[in-house]
Amino acid sequence: MNIPGASGDWHNDFMHASANRAPLIATEQFVCNQMVAAVNRLKNTPAPDGNGTLYSQTFILWVREMGDAVIHAGNNMPFAVSGGAGGYLRNGNSFLTGGGAFHLRVLMNAAEAMGITNLSGFGGAGNGGSDRTPFDGLKG
Repeated sequence: MNIPGASGDWHNDFMHASANRAPLIATEQFVCNQMVAAVNRLKNTPAPDGNGTLYSQTFILWVREMGDAVIHAGNNMPFAVSGGAGGYLRNGNSFLTGGGAFHLRVLMNAAEAMGITNLSGFGGAGNGGSDRTPFDGLKG
């Protein structure tokens, strides 16, 4: 993809570059703009069943694969959650950061919003029951 201000090897030239963050910032701005455009389209598209819009029936989760890509850190990972998920999501938009079990818990919200009721099989063997508990703050 040709992103203005972000030419070069995406992975090595700017995802892991600690000196010149401008291409990474340009990429994040591009992706953010694409997310906003998608959300606006969903908000302006009636749901086929006539019950709200596609936005009100969708769970949108935007996640970076690393909290700090330069050092491959999985802590302080940003999560943007948007949509209504058929009434599951409380505010329509949330921004959260965290790592470890936090990551799993946000994914548990997505699974629960899709109607999965048994979350015990999710996560690694070291993840206890509280790690598999969706965040109440996201629920409507």
